[in-house]
Amino acid sequence: MAESKKITDFFKPFSSEEEKKESDSARFLKRTPSLMGSITMMISHSVQTNLQRIFIFHWMAQKAVFGWWRIT
Repeated sequence: MAESKKITDFFKPFSSEEEKKESDSARFLKRTPSLMGSITMMISHSVQTNLQRIFIFHWMAQKAVFGWWRIT
């Protein structure tokens, strides 16, 4: 029960003027129950961006090799 309360803390609206000025990532890190959660969040984000880069590179290489420049 205590864990679910911590999770809902992240979704609650801004509680103070000071918190409104913070960025989303800073607010998330502050509200994350443990350091492990923030580390997992950073790792998953970097993996996601790397997958996007690989996908875009693969798609461009495919178009270059097969000459599909007119197909979007």
